[in-house]
Amino acid sequence: MLEDRHLGSTGRADLDAAVPAHARTVLGTDDAGVRAYDPGDLTEPLETRVLLEAWTPSPRLLVFGANDHAAAMTGIGDFLGYHVTVCDARPTFATHGRFPAAHEVVVDWPHTGTSGPTPRARKTFPNP
Repeated sequence: MLEDRHLGSTGRADLDAAVPAHARTVLGTDDAGVRAYDPGDLTEPLETRVLLEAWTPSPRLLVFGANDHAAAMTGIGDFLGYHVTVCDARPTFATHGRFPAAHEVVVDWPHTGTSGPTPRARKTFPNP
């Protein structure tokens, strides 16, 4: 769902207007619930129930430097629900074997390897 429009249809024009309006109220809340829509004076004899569920992305934890303290931080960050990225320019140290709790290990300098919303894919190694 985009902010000003949505894709898809329920097959009913009245619901196509009501469902996205209610769905926008739960965006960003990490909440879920079933919403019942009364048919009112429509020809549909039964109410329509729709599941509205939204997820917020996990917060990011960027750990710079591939040392023992960083390994401890990745474990804590993963336990707390963060999407953990370790960044170090030394390929010998920046490995998944040393950082099993990290979601990503980036072999690059911090000022270039973590620029943008996600680290650069060509030097990012997702954790298997």
